[in-house]
Amino acid sequence: MTERDVLAKVYRVFEERLLVLSESPEMSEHIECFMRNLEMEFTEPTIRVALLSADGAGAGRKIQLCCPELDIARTERLGYDAWLAFRRLFMRLALDPSRPNYIMHASAVADEKGRAALVVGVSDSGKTSALIGLVREGLRMVCDDYSAMTFDEGRVVSLPVGVTVTERTFEWFPALRELARPTCQFMHRRQRQWTVNLSERFEVCPAFEEFEPTHFYFLFPNFGSGSSIDECDREWSQWWFQAGRILSHNMTPRFVSSALSYHEKCFALVQKMVGRAKFFKVMNGDIHETTSLIADSFRG
Repeated sequence: MTERDVLAKVYRVFEERLLVLSESPEMSEHIECFMRNLEMEFTEPTIRVALLSADGAGAGRKIQLCCPELDIARTERLGYDAWLAFRRLFMRLALDPSRPNYIMHASAVADEKGRAALVVGVSDSGKTSALIGLVREGLRMVCDDYSAMTFDEGRVVSLPVGVTVTERTFEWFPALRELARPTCQFMHRRQRQWTVNLSERFEVCPAFEEFEPTHFYFLFPNFGSGSSIDECDREWSQWWFQAGRILSHNMTPRFVSSALSYHEKCFALVQKMVGRAKFFKVMNGDIHETTSLIADSFRG
């Protein structure tokens, strides 16, 4: 197979069927690593993405990313820029504002009883590392970084895609290093990062299954100090639950009437969750201690 051959695969992203056509073996492998658990038998797609080789050589090689259904056409340098463009397209599908879900900045795991624990936090608070630590404890991955909850039943939807890790992650979890592929790495913020798929080593939940969220852990960085966990009272639970929601104009309906209905549903879901789930504040000093505290609390 030559570089100009077109590699084609279909993936499911909630209700959409995403056909990815790529002339770049590197991008094809990176996307396959990230989206393997969403792969489908070839079927009539609803969204088409083409990744076409553009001008340039070596480190200057470029990729044209085209998606007519989403009105996207971009040319990016192969590596982080091209990968970021694809990730943004994927998140646009996954976080579709027309889908009635409550979206949180959270990673999630599930146990054998169908219960889910969500680890909520801002970027760089340690959500992905906590997720890795929890699946290493024997829990199953539900999703990373973004959690979608249904308004009607208040259940979290499984979306087990690949995760982004750094050299520090490999130091914390050395067994993950065997999952690192040369074609699935990039430089960002002056550090090397990798996309790895946890399903190659750990158990993950089937895509789009729904789980009952019974525990929420609000994660705060306290690196270099001790880890701790404290249960929140009702007032703080309401506050942190709403603070964890992704607040973007792209995530709310455009029309005033539907926007009002959306916010009413958000408020109702907050009340429902606070009434039936447990909420904890977690200071993340040492990731191994943090994940042990969360796992013990969730199982206990």
